[in-house]
Amino acid sequence: MDYNESKSEKEKNKMSNDLKEGFFRFLQGKSKEDPSILTKAAAGECFQLLKKACTNEKNQIYGDMMLYYASGFAGIACLKAALDNAPKLMLSSENASEYMGLYKIETDTGIFYIGEAINEYLISRDNSVWNLAQEGFLKNHKKDTIPDIEQILSKNAKNFGNKEYRIWNNMHDPYTENKMAQTAYESYLKHLAPYKIGAERMPEVFGIVISEIISQSANIFPKELNCLEMVMETVSFYAHMDCK
Repeated sequence: MDYNESKSEKEKNKMSNDLKEGFFRFLQGKSKEDPSILTKAAAGECFQLLKKACTNEKNQIYGDMMLYYASGFAGIACLKAALDNAPKLMLSSENASEYMGLYKIETDTGIFYIGEAINEYLISRDNSVWNLAQEGFLKNHKKDTIPDIEQILSKNAKNFGNKEYRIWNNMHDPYTENKMAQTAYESYLKHLAPYKIGAERMPEVFGIVISEIISQSANIFPKELNCLEMVMETVSFYAHMDCK
């Protein structure tokens, strides 16, 4: 009896694995026509993982926490993509000698990076985190409430290395939470490994996640708080902190 049950369980597991492999083969095939299929599918899985992690025993979802985590992950993804892709961006630039790819800044609290290689994923591309986050924000907010991204970036830049600086409405210390966020980010990458998405597309994945969370959690933030500003303040700071 035990043998039969064990055999049945193995058959079920094999069937489940075969279905998963077939699903990912299907996605890979369709992505040749439309690469966004993979990023959207991966974002959907990320959203569910975050939702589960931020749900308590009473089935209450902490939308604020979901959005904060997603923002940290998006920032980490931007820097990892920049570190991976900066040399290629330099070579493809028509003005490579003037191109500000990626520069390292050493501070008392650690290393920060600046440069267009980061901005490429953070704010510049059509599918940048900034543009995707705005899409979700505008589903429940007016256009004139969109914050000034340049002011957010400038404020952060002035505080690189400032140990007293806090993000997310002054509630989180990025210096102490950075390592934990990076560890969690790596665990999410393991979940997403079957999608075979490179570092360059991970900012888009988490940008889509942010967009979805913002669109669904419009009512949990007090009116005096701008959730898009809080998101981009967090994404931007993490996008410049050393993630090695």
